[in-house]
Amino acid sequence: MQARAFGGISVVNAVPAWLGSTMAINLVVSVEIEEGDGREEGLIGYVLSYLRNAYSLPPLRVKVYSSLPQGGGLKSSSAVTVALIEAVSRLFNLRLDPPFLSAKLSLEGGFSLTGAYDDAFAAYRGGVSLTDNKSISLLKHLQPPEGLVFLVVPKEGRTADPRLLRRYSKTFEAIFQLALQGKLLEAMKINGVLVAEILGYDLSPIEVALSRGAIAAGVSGNGPSIFAACNEGDEGPVEDSLSRYGRVVRVEAVRIEGEDLQGQG
Repeated sequence: MQARAFGGISVVNAVPAWLGSTMAINLVVSVEIEEGDGREEGLIGYVLSYLRNAYSLPPLRVKVYSSLPQGGGLKSSSAVTVALIEAVSRLFNLRLDPPFLSAKLSLEGGFSLTGAYDDAFAAYRGGVSLTDNKSISLLKHLQPPEGLVFLVVPKEGRTADPRLLRRYSKTFEAIFQLALQGKLLEAMKINGVLVAEILGYDLSPIEVALSRGAIAAGVSGNGPSIFAACNEGDEGPVEDSLSRYGRVVRVEAVRIEGEDLQGQG
């Protein structure tokens, strides 16, 4: 049985104030499961152990197919977890809520500082999530802005301590309010620059991207991956400027399909 989920870019980092927002992008993670003892470890092993105990399931083997770097800030952990839970749900005909369960288990197992419900919801449903991660609740679910191209420089090997962000909870609450008002790109820009500065990442690629015409740019998640948002057709100079910092990947935001939007008024 196979299931998939999306990577994402941060609109508002949830670590400072538990309030988070994530935009799904069309980098896909696929998880395949079958019966058999795979001896999984880490977050995958923790989730499988919970599901086996809760629902009396047999041992399972897991294969993950992903173009997302681990620990890079592009929401790979949440994408893998929700895809895994969805695959188990389909295989054994269970009625599970993959984003909620992903957040609950990630937090309980100590794999995330907030549970990353914003990441998990966007990974599963697409669009832009705005969540209260403390209560694991969805506040709004919005379509992403149209006519944009997103450039991503995927990186891995995070060294910064995201707990440093918690000193700035009030600032990030204000950024989250911008996102709630629908000012997603403004929130994304301020968040991306602030996270990079607070966690000590090199600001030069962000500054260069903004100077070459990016509408927003910064660090996604807790880094170190970098993103830039551009109007479609204007991305060339930004892509050229970012290429000196690593491989540049063009991605698109994932639109919500087949469901009603949440919190649109």
